[in-house]
Amino acid sequence: ELIKDLVKWLDPLPYNNKLEESFEKHKEGTGDWLFEKEIFRQWESSSPSVLWIHGIPGTGKTILASSIIERLTNTHRGSDHGLAHHYCQYNRESTRDPQTIPRTLASQLLSEVPDTLVAMNDDLVIQLYSKKSKGQGPPTSMKHLVTLIAGISQFYHTTTIVIDGLDE
Repeated sequence: ELIKDLVKWLDPLPYNNKLEESFEKHKEGTGDWLFEKEIFRQWESSSPSVLWIHGIPGTGKTILASSIIERLTNTHRGSDHGLAHHYCQYNRESTRDPQTIPRTLASQLLSEVPDTLVAMNDDLVIQLYSKKSKGQGPPTSMKHLVTLIAGISQFYHTTTIVIDGLDE
């Protein structure tokens, strides 16, 4: 219940809508060519690492991002791997907001933290709940938001963040 309250307080965007929409366009085997590339395998097995996929609009990067999310979800299901995603969309200004993006990512990561882990490492949760209880809004500065994501990531062995359309 505490985690659900904090996730709501962070005021995230609904993060699965675009993922589900992309899955509807997803065909069997989409992205398999990428998963066979050495650069993808290196990214997937290294930490920290960055994989930047670029191309002109309409070339399937969003569908590819969804394929990556699906692969990571299936590969790490049941493990202590944090996974968060966000889709920036040129036609939805709220999806490009520099405060909303990290709050949405933090919400996803926080919502998946098992209760047993929260009990073992609850300083961050206590800090957040204290701010919420005092009527303060969620963090707005980029420094605090990055610190928040880093703190929540400590609940996991590894954390992967997938952002699509960052240049929108």
